[in-house]
Amino acid sequence: MFKRRWYWLAIIAVIIPLHTARADSDDDDDDDEDEGGLKTALSGFIRADFRYSLPRMNPFWCPKSAGRGCVGDRRVTDVRSGFDRNENTARFRFTVRSGEYKGVAELDFVWTGYMRPVGDLEALADRAIVDPFRIEAHALYFDVTDFLTKGLDVRIGKQIVVWGKADMFNPTSNINPLDLEDSLLFGERVSNNMIRVDYNPWKDLIFSLVWVPIFKPFQLNRWAPIAVKGVDRIPISDASIRRRLHVERDYAEQFLGMPTVVTRAAPIQPEMRIENSQVAFKTAWKMAKMDFSVSYYHGRHGIPQPYLERTSNGGGFVDAVASLMYPKMHTLGFDWSGQIPLGKIGGGGRGIGFWVETAVFFPREVRMPIFQEGLPIIPDGEYDYNGPDEPGVGLPPTIISTRPFVKWTVGMDYTFNRHLFVNMQWVHGFIDEFGAGSFMHKSFIPTRGYADLDVNNDGIDDLDLSGFGSSPCMNLSAGVGDGNLCAKEYLRPRLGDYLVAGMDFKFYKGQMLLRLFFIFDLTGITISEWVGDPTNPTDGRRVRTHKSIFTPDGFSMVIFPSWTWSVGSGVELSAGAFWMLGRRHTKFGDPATGGSVVFAKGKFSF
Repeated sequence: MFKRRWYWLAIIAVIIPLHTARADSDDDDDDDEDEGGLKTALSGFIRADFRYSLPRMNPFWCPKSAGRGCVGDRRVTDVRSGFDRNENTARFRFTVRSGEYKGVAELDFVWTGYMRPVGDLEALADRAIVDPFRIEAHALYFDVTDFLTKGLDVRIGKQIVVWGKADMFNPTSNINPLDLEDSLLFGERVSNNMIRVDYNPWKDLIFSLVWVPIFKPFQLNRWAPIAVKGVDRIPISDASIRRRLHVERDYAEQFLGMPTVVTRAAPIQPEMRIENSQVAFKTAWKMAKMDFSVSYYHGRHGIPQPYLERTSNGGGFVDAVASLMYPKMHTLGFDWSGQIPLGKIGGGGRGIGFWVETAVFFPREVRMPIFQEGLPIIPDGEYDYNGPDEPGVGLPPTIISTRPFVKWTVGMDYTFNRHLFVNMQWVHGFIDEFGAGSFMHKSFIPTRGYADLDVNNDGIDDLDLSGFGSSPCMNLSAGVGDGNLCAKEYLRPRLGDYLVAGMDFKFYKGQMLLRLFFIFDLTGITISEWVGDPTNPTDGRRVRTHKSIFTPDGFSMVIFPSWTWSVGSGVELSAGAFWMLGRRHTKFGDPATGGSVVFAKGKFSF
């Protein structure tokens, strides 16, 4: 309680002087100036945000037999219908300016609307549990203009730096981590402490340098652990090791009664040392009425990747503990944007806006050694990556290879008239995707994998998982599964391709806006399985079958319709839906996305 009072004293101490300055001034400008030349400004909004989760909006995911809950993974059944958000947010942006100096503080005070879990009755006396809130700082920095020389600007503090001209999907912008907690925002940036220097020596030529002392990871949504704890989707590049793990895991569950459970997935934060700092620079210029820039970034990827796994006997289950790290990378970026004039066709100077933004990533290799202890059949120690037919255990499987990869966004937009605006983009590599592997370089990771005993998909098992039949999937003496023969996988390239498009339609004197936004996954799914003769199941071959976006297995998309009414005097009302479609092994049918929601919002800006 004492701490909460200090929060409010700090808020009042800042707001009252700024608000008083505004009230006492006769100046109509946004900034108010006192006798000493100090200018102040206050703006912000108050917003109410209600959302309701409806997994059944995805007919590919929730069959009629699913009951009240939807099963997103074989052992993860947490995504259910119910209120997903009940927030109230007050945002305040304070600006203080004096000559060449400016300070900015932009804070969100968020009341979550949910009571925290209660362990005993005494907790109900704690307001921090009954009515919790949090503070988010989007900006806490100060600017110095023309520092030491004309055209040299310096910004120090907690800030957001966005590079690139593409709409929302910016592969060249890696300085700030993404906020993936709110799916409706498609990855808003999280501020971080940094020093930014911009130098404008001549016309539109600008050099930028950014130094970030301490790395900050992505803010993930609460469903993200489903992706990590889905034991059949470890992102191992080595197919032979990955398939063996599928078979051995299913054998342990079906015949030993020991399902594999990831009890802990611990990301390891880089040490707070100068060698772990991030640095980036950019050169931007204009030419022929178009914008260009080249950039460089050295830092880390914001989503942790597994680099160590330890499995042990948990007493009735296989206890898997994963350690995760943030892989280092270098990034070279380029973007180009402008407008294609249409002359009279464009209706008074309107043209087609376009942008091309691309980045080449050079990642550091990540391998994941696997250690096991106290498990039946399988010997203790490091996993035998080579298998029983080769000496030694071999090298640990690769999670991230050193192979460079490219992500890009190519798009265009056009305003037809004061009512209609359209936007379209080709995104290669979604905001959460990382590593070499695309339609140009085939390298896959699993979205689902298991032991498959039906070699011709007729519904009858042709192989034997027990290890005792004529066509065994398990070598019991060595404790090794035959993944080539007995594993089936649903695969995706590490980098997918997506069509992102939107349309805005304004009406009712411009006060109402209908927006239809969608993301269509163009990648599809590849199914890898053994196809053999039912009379001799081991006589066959491994086959990859690509399921296109027009099949139930390959289809996946997001539909995001919304309606907004600007009532007037700063009041805005909105409602809509965020509709995720696709089977659970697809990009947007994945339970880790959190499923579909409907929402309603109210906002007052000042």
